[in-house]
Amino acid sequence: AAEGTRERRGQPDLPDGAAERIYGDGHEKVVIPMKVADPSSLASRRTVGEVMATCMKARRVFDGVASFNPMQSAVADVAWDTQENVLLCAPTGAGKTNVALLATASHFRHIGVFKDDVSAADADPYAAYADVPE
Repeated sequence: AAEGTRERRGQPDLPDGAAERIYGDGHEKVVIPMKVADPSSLASRRTVGEVMATCMKARRVFDGVASFNPMQSAVADVAWDTQENVLLCAPTGAGKTNVALLATASHFRHIGVFKDDVSAADADPYAAYADVPE
């Protein structure tokens, strides 16, 4: 091994199903199949009204959304009912942006933005990307 790197001795501990090994010039690639979740183990879909029952005005953030997907439903209570930090890791398209919007709406509710005298509040999840140089 090159100086400063570690070299593993012996057989690596790989999970069952590590089905494919590809040997290249100076490297080894091990393809481990993705675990397929049992649908019965997923959280049930929860409606927006069920999750956000404590603030009718905040529900407008999700106009047009009937329910949260299973991943969003699993973390909805933490995102909506607490002021705790959340680290959410999920694949592209899993719904992380809606969880961020739920947490933002929760914060707005907590600091009183959804009072009668407020006519607009903007939480644009894509604003962070607007000033990125190409």
